Amino acid sequence: MGTQGHGTFPYRSVDIPDAKIRFAFSPNDYITVINRYSNNRAASGGFDYFYVDIKDWGGALPGHTIRLGKHKIDIGVETWTDNPVESIVVTNAVSHVSGYDEGINLRGPLTRGRLPWTYSIELLNGTQGFTMSAQDITIGAKVGGLVSDRLYLAISAIRTGNLVKRDGTLDKPDLNIAEVFDPPAGAMGWRRSIWEIDLRYNYGKEGIKSIVGSQPDVPWQAAVAFGRLVDDADGAPDRKGSFGFAEVLLNLSPRTYLGLRYSQMNLEDGATAKLGGSPVAVREYRRYSLGVGYRLSHLTHLKTEYTINDAKGGSSKPELNQFAVGVATKF
Repeated sequence: MGTQGHGTFPYRSVDIPDAKIRFAFSPNDYITVINRYSNNRAASGGFDYFYVDIKDWGGALPGHTIRLGKHKIDIGVETWTDNPVESIVVTNAVSHVSGYDEGINLRGPLTRGRLPWTYSIELLNGTQGFTMSAQDITIGAKVGGLVSDRLYLAISAIRTGNLVKRDGTLDKPDLNIAEVFDPPAGAMGWRRSIWEIDLRYNYGKEGIKSIVGSQPDVPWQAAVAFGRLVDDADGAPDRKGSFGFAEVLLNLSPRTYLGLRYSQMNLEDGATAKLGGSPVAVREYRRYSLGVGYRLSHLTHLKTEYTINDAKGGSSKPELNQFAVGVATKF
């Protein structure tokens, strides 16, 4: 990996940006325990998530699941493939919404048949670590399904409680957007709200299709997303903005594919933040990603990408363009 002077890898680097080991244990037909260790950059210090799935509500409600523990927050769709292995390119959208939190997730079918729809409801701790927010919990919901044989639509929304610790100091959320976790400047308390609409074509009945492990069974697939962020501050101006992305995957041959993505995050009313990991606070960040992949096998791909990162509205204009090449595999 290599970047321009203000990026993460100005002198080039050989890295392991994403490596996960997932363990599953099912003592019976209804209970599954999932533990996934993160070995990013070959470290081995903790786990991403650790939860229990109670399928069919223990037999009381077929098709529906209760998820208890620390799990991936189910808001948006990109979050389920936001890594160099499963994404159509190496990087994520600059505005991607993601996070892991402790709590309860209820999920299951809303409708069945040729065009199925599903629901997901989140009741979460909301704050980083295992410390409980002094006020309220985080509540989120998502509905999604097929509107035609190939077109998938999802609508998501989430709102945290007041991100203040019991000692009165400000806390940070587990819910990430554009790598921004800090509260608005001068806030005495704050809450984060996000909503997102996703429209995806040829991504399957659940809108999710990992590039590694899937078949090149369609000539192309495309996705667009748009959303809004409101960091509601007490005693200071709110931080508001819009975000979104558009991506296309073209299967040039059974082995070769081209991935294109444009993503952006814009803050309003003069607000700035270190969007997308920018070294300086900026108002606007746009990312243009061009990737080429080659299927060495069904589960191992050679991937390369050139990324143009355009950040504006800060005290300076950082140079953040990036080139990456690597091998992605699942087993």
